[in-house]
Amino acid sequence: MEENIMVKEEMPVQASGFIEQAARDIYAQHPHEVKAILFGAASLILGFGAYKEYELIPKLAIREEV
Repeated sequence: MEENIMVKEEMPVQASGFIEQAARDIYAQHPHEVKAILFGAASLILGFGAYKEYELIPKLAIREEV
């Protein structure tokens, strides 16, 4: 029983390690593409946030769920 608890506690640490290693491998092979994708994603997030914050998007365009 204690072994099962130990394995479950270590799984998130191992999974995050695998994801980190995969990201490092992809960046090592394709640094320019990764930078372009990250720049595009950051621009999109910041741009939409600025439009929403300064109400540059009309409120009718942003529909709320009823």
